[in-house]
Amino acid sequence: MPRMVELQATYERGEDPTSWTLNLSENNAVFAVVVGLGNGIFDELRAVGNSKDALVDFINLIRAGGYDQYSQTSHPSKKLYQAGDLCFPDPDPVVFVSLQTSNDDRLSITEVDALLVPTATESSMANQTPRKVVKDLNDLRVSSELQEDRSFWKFW
Repeated sequence: MPRMVELQATYERGEDPTSWTLNLSENNAVFAVVVGLGNGIFDELRAVGNSKDALVDFINLIRAGGYDQYSQTSHPSKKLYQAGDLCFPDPDPVVFVSLQTSNDDRLSITEVDALLVPTATESSMANQTPRKVVKDLNDLRVSSELQEDRSFWKFW
């Protein structure tokens, strides 16, 4: 089964969201999403995978682009947020990922942590500090070194 992700995006505040399906095996489509995130084209982005594998692949994709800390903090002011979504707040735009798949499977936070591929930054820090799951956005502090490490974007 192809790994697909249903995406919703807003482009300007107040605009109605648009939706499309991203096939994670189509490089051009994935590239378009990566460029959209990297260039701040989206105001918000929300993803719902067709399987647990699709969700993990999408999360790994955005984490490779700098979205390496997440939380489950509520975001009622955001248009696309739904209760239970993972929130990747930094860098802007905010990205939400549903832990509930379109096939009614559900990923737990424990499964997300266990299945995620470490980012380059995390791999280089493997013997130092373990990755922190942010419980509250007020706890989110990203070092300037990490903010500047965008090797995935440079690759594209």
